[in-house]
Amino acid sequence: MVKVNALRQDILTKDYSNIKFEELPRYFMQLRFGSTFSKPKEIRVYSYFSDALLFPDGALWREG
Repeated sequence: MVKVNALRQDILTKDYSNIKFEELPRYFMQLRFGSTFSKPKEIRVYSYFSDALLFPDGALWREG
């Protein structure tokens, strides 16, 4: 059940012609940087740790 939900939320699994205009920035961000649904857990942990050190608002900006 979780994997089905993750696939539904991962924009990279959608056909480009089916992506809404409002979703395009998120699509390109996921294409470039990956997302919670497409990156291995170790990479996500290191990314959050780096974001917490580099950015004043912590690691939350990426998933927003």
